[in-house]
Amino acid sequence: DCLLSRGLGDVYKRQSHAFAVAEKFDDARKMALDIKTAYGDERAFAQLALVLARTGELEESSSYVNTLDSEILKSDTISKISLIMVANGHVDQALASISKIPQRYRYLEAVKDILSVVTQNGHADLAKKLAGDIFEFEDYFNMLIEISGDQARSGDAIGAIVTAREIEDPMSRAIALASIAKIFN
Repeated sequence: DCLLSRGLGDVYKRQSHAFAVAEKFDDARKMALDIKTAYGDERAFAQLALVLARTGELEESSSYVNTLDSEILKSDTISKISLIMVANGHVDQALASISKIPQRYRYLEAVKDILSVVTQNGHADLAKKLAGDIFEFEDYFNMLIEISGDQARSGDAIGAIVTAREIEDPMSRAIALASIAKIFN
């Protein structure tokens, strides 16, 4: 009986904590709406989207992102959420999410950030394959330069040099090799 009541007590504590968190989140949502209505500032909604993504509520997080009117804030929030996805092992989902970023340079930065995390986690071959699937020519070479630099920063000198030597464009290859040399000097 004692163990049963203790177990039930733990369940009630967890439930009450979950309700308290949900209640605080509803309060935060109301406050974010008040701020947006009164001042036109959407940053609180962007923060709520990030909180939801961190807790695994990606669908609800996406609905908050879709309410953002500012394209810049929306792009930045999508990019940050994509890194949360990568950290949780959802690289394909992260790449799909950033396809909604309308500005090309922000999209390229988001891809670079994702590939950087993948590389730093020891999956440079996957990063190179993804770069090859996504990009052509100059953008692809630029991503390989970034990947080789990430390998070098992670201490993988040989992998970095191998990646740099895979770059077909001589100028891009020279840039990659010079970047590697700078990191190790």
